[in-house]
Amino acid sequence: MFNKKNYPQVYRYSLTLDKEANWLNINACNEIHPELIQILADLGVIEIHQGYIKKDELSRLYKILRLRECLGLNYAGCAVVLDLLDRIEDLRAEIERLKRLIK
Repeated sequence: MFNKKNYPQVYRYSLTLDKEANWLNINACNEIHPELIQILADLGVIEIHQGYIKKDELSRLYKILRLRECLGLNYAGCAVVLDLLDRIEDLRAEIERLKRLIK
């Protein structure tokens, strides 16, 4: 079973670097070491910019934590699974778009 205490605390910390994105300081993530976040960024799984992570990227981080905890995957395996999940979601959206065009 997945333990929620591994999730970063994001409710108090935010920094707006631009108008469209809210960013979180990676050092504010109490339960996740900043080096781990940097490793995931180096793998291309999440995006960080000057020590900050987009709040939108946190869902990917949560998925990684679940994959590690529940399935015991390594980080490279998590990256592959997340890529495949993104592709599946894109394909589902394309199928729905094509269905609407047919009608």
